Amino acid sequence: MIYAPAAEVPRGLRKPCRVEVKMLVDKNGKIQDAQLGRSTNDICNESAMTVAKKYKFKPETRDGKPSDSWVLVLMDISPN
Repeated sequence: MIYAPAAEVPRGLRKPCRVEVKMLVDKNGKIQDAQLGRSTNDICNESAMTVAKKYKFKPETRDGKPSDSWVLVLMDISPN
């Protein structure tokens, strides 16, 4: 992972939450798709999906060439 910004804390969040996001990383390391997985609190889902699109990865390589791949990211979001 090259860049992983923190998710915005949703208004009204009282306890930490964890959101699972599956991301499709293209050969340039950018996110092309993000799918919501499990979540401990639905209030965190929108924030997690918004920030997921900003992540950047070192792309996976196959036969020495960059290629698209899926990665699973667990995001922990805590109130201030």
